[in-house]
Amino acid sequence: MPVNRQLFVSGLALAMVAACSPAGTPSQDGAWSVGSLPRTTASPAAPAQGELTQAEAALVLDRYREQLQQARLQDGAGLEASSTGLTLEIDRAILRLAKLRGDRLGALPPLTSTRFVIPKNPPGARWFLAEITERGEDDRTQLILQETSDGWRLVARTSTPLQGPALPIAVDDEGRATAVSADATAKLAIAPRVMAAAHARSLATNGKDARANRLLGAGPYTTQSTTARLADLRLLRGQWDVRDRTQVVPSIYALRATGGGAVVWYGVREQQVFVARPKAATLTFTRPEPAVLSGKKEFRSRVILVQASWFAAVVPASAPKKTRVVADWTAQISVTGD
Repeated sequence: MPVNRQLFVSGLALAMVAACSPAGTPSQDGAWSVGSLPRTTASPAAPAQGELTQAEAALVLDRYREQLQQARLQDGAGLEASSTGLTLEIDRAILRLAKLRGDRLGALPPLTSTRFVIPKNPPGARWFLAEITERGEDDRTQLILQETSDGWRLVARTSTPLQGPALPIAVDDEGRATAVSADATAKLAIAPRVMAAAHARSLATNGKDARANRLLGAGPYTTQSTTARLADLRLLRGQWDVRDRTQVVPSIYALRATGGGAVVWYGVREQQVFVARPKAATLTFTRPEPAVLSGKKEFRSRVILVQASWFAAVVPASAPKKTRVVADWTAQISVTGD
């Protein structure tokens, strides 16, 4: 299900404990930046060993779920055996938040359906998509597992509503798809890596990047997210300045879509820094996730929020059609400051 992307600015509330500066819009001149993390993998890629079979993919998925279940029962110990990179960071954040809330994590729900999509001869290490549904859940979950030098690991994840349309991945009769390079431009309106950077800029600028607006269509992770984030920022009443930085994870996964184009998975790490102006009121967080992570603390001078996400987007085959960002998996990593 789409998450409320405004959670990153997180239910801001100003506690009026000091004289207020004049109301106004937070100063953001020169505040926005976007970058890419170095193009290295979390673990060295394993050598290719031929195309994966459906039966082999099923064994990998079963092993992943067994390792994840074991880590959940051990307060996250051993998670590195099931996931890696940004995905490991999100997994750890989710378990840490559950522990802070006092939630007891039970067994993983049994699977009610599983679909494997295996790329034909992907560049680099072997990977595949497992789309699963779990008993009692309203979403389809897309899991991308990749072979590394340490074994198979979960490297990306998103979810889409069970009652909504399936991701438009083109497959043959054997369930195999065509992998698309992150820098490919053939039969694409835009290269997947360029599209991911555009979305990161859109997040960093709250929808003010003109080129990103030309490339990205309206939706919950673009225009609706921008509207919600700007509404939260107005709560600052000009008393806190905000600086935002986004980084695109180097590993990008893409499969050819039906009718051309591609379905693309990409990760983004976001950091927001809030800096109080003179005589600013204290800042607190009212939504559940940041409130728990911050210990419901009142911040007086500086706050740093870190959030990580995987997104899935459908890139069209040609312009002027726009990319649709259709799914995500998001966790707030930390809230720190004084």
